[in-house]
Amino acid sequence: MVSYGYVQPQPFNVLVALADADPNDTSMISGMRGHYALFCDEPVSAIIAVENGFSPDVAIIDLRLPDATRLAQKLIESVAIQGLTCVALCHPLDMNVSPHFTFRLSYPVVVSELEQLFLAVARSSRQTSERPARHRSESIDDCESVAHDRQCIKLSARTVRAALGVN
Repeated sequence: MVSYGYVQPQPFNVLVALADADPNDTSMISGMRGHYALFCDEPVSAIIAVENGFSPDVAIIDLRLPDATRLAQKLIESVAIQGLTCVALCHPLDMNVSPHFTFRLSYPVVVSELEQLFLAVARSSRQTSERPARHRSESIDDCESVAHDRQCIKLSARTVRAALGVN
């Protein structure tokens, strides 16, 4: 697939865990164009989503979240597939990033940085091994859409718990 003068990688399932989830963050949402993105505003939402069927290829984790490194470790351990790529979203001067993170993005994120990230993830996954095609996750009931024509949904912990009947 060709878009805007570059070759776009095969669509990824992307889990985005943000400390300050803003449904109006157009650069982050626009950067997910062509991918399946799930935005979570709490670590527990990300873990619940993965445990209940969302199978990410890429997890972008805001290091401002409490226990962000532990979240990355839990996601790596809980995802039944090989090759989950964890990306640290951090302050530009933050150089102390856990080895659980393969890539690093500085905020604020611009669209071109996300495009470059997905190309790098595609290259690194091709080099390590060819991953079999997987079923792309469908949208989860009771989640609000944050992008009109993109395949993005935002989950709050309350929404996930209510949809799954968990207290």
